[in-house]
Amino acid sequence: MDRKTIFTTYLVAVLVCPLASAAPGIPHQFYGSVYINNTPAPDYTVIKAIIDGDEYSTITKNGLYGQKPAPIFYIPDPDGNREGKTIQFYIGGRSAGNYTFKNAGYTELNFSITTYCGDTYCLGDETCSSCPEDCGTCTNPPQVIIYSPEENAVYNTTNIPLIVASDQEIEIWWYSLNSGGAVVFTPNTTIIVEEGENQIFVFAKNYQGMVGSDVVLNFTVELPQPECGNNIREEGEECDGTDFGGLTCSSYGYDSGNLLCLDNCVISTERCYNSAASSGQTGGGTGSSGMSGGSGFAPAGSGRISTCTPNWTCSEWSECIGNLQTRKCTDANNCGTGEGKPEETRPCPSTPCIEGSRACAGPNVMECRGGSWTKIETCPGGCAGGECVAPEEEAQNPSAEAETAQTGLVILDPSALPWVAVICGIIIVLAVYLGFRKLKIRY
Repeated sequence: MDRKTIFTTYLVAVLVCPLASAAPGIPHQFYGSVYINNTPAPDYTVIKAIIDGDEYSTITKNGLYGQKPAPIFYIPDPDGNREGKTIQFYIGGRSAGNYTFKNAGYTELNFSITTYCGDTYCLGDETCSSCPEDCGTCTNPPQVIIYSPEENAVYNTTNIPLIVASDQEIEIWWYSLNSGGAVVFTPNTTIIVEEGENQIFVFAKNYQGMVGSDVVLNFTVELPQPECGNNIREEGEECDGTDFGGLTCSSYGYDSGNLLCLDNCVISTERCYNSAASSGQTGGGTGSSGMSGGSGFAPAGSGRISTCTPNWTCSEWSECIGNLQTRKCTDANNCGTGEGKPEETRPCPSTPCIEGSRACAGPNVMECRGGSWTKIETCPGGCAGGECVAPEEEAQNPSAEAETAQTGLVILDPSALPWVAVICGIIIVLAVYLGFRKLKIRY
């Protein structure tokens, strides 16, 4: 092995190993009650958790945290290396105990502490008026200003920047969108809103326990309407050009022919038919979805349009097997279409549903939207780490693009990280050893 080869091997190991260790883990979610002097903690009492020097905060509501009506509270694992590490908890700055981090943990952790005026902690019913030695000198509530979203503004995206400021040093921020629950955030961030009219309240608490707020009563999201004719099937379209969203004539009960996309982006089955071998009939029905509500179904060879509205009923969810629950959904009306069919797979409830996060349910990629799991993609090659895996046949002779995607998935698989670290270590040690050996032989 020459010096160039040794150097290349060493360089690859040094560059690849840090990537392996940077794979995110699954957050650990906490919830419970907080009592101060045997009384439920006042609203907006701050709970802080520290791990690896990083701080994560939340607030109480009705003496509770991490559950309604308080905000959800979880500790992330951004680099996939927090399993087994200690989380230190603080209530209003006072140490309240510790707990061990666990990936995908869902833990009820209740706190009960005692306090008194003069212990340097502004807790319980203490205020700047009743206990200035702990809570400091009384100030005016913090002034909060929302710069974005703007009042009466119209946006063409559901991802809106939340930009705020205050005239004081703030201990914790939270917002309520469309009268929903409180969400703790760190300025500045991006929020996901609904199409139509929205409103947002933003709150800020200073270190003296004073709370200020601001509100944007009306801002609107108007998403661009789908453009029929761009050969891309978009929401609200049954088809567009040659994009039928995976549907074929067989989806409508025919065994031959090709679907037709009409000028108004509605599917027609007029070019579908059943072969003589299967039914002795030829000639497809008219448009399959050009009927009222787009919920119709054209039976094979009928030559006419019949309307049928599916009536889905589902069994109970199965037990968790491999982080997957399944159920069976059937159409009591036997319409023969999958329109409106509920999800039949989902991640187990032990996987926290954190807005925007993704997980696998069998071959399906699921995304947490509005507090529940929604299927966004079915992966022909299977799902791993919330992403599609390249099909096996493509993996045998991958393109450059496929290689990049597959490499990323392998690195991001948490179960492979210990082995990757071991292999990287061996490569580095071997490269260094061979390098020194080469120098020794040479000199």
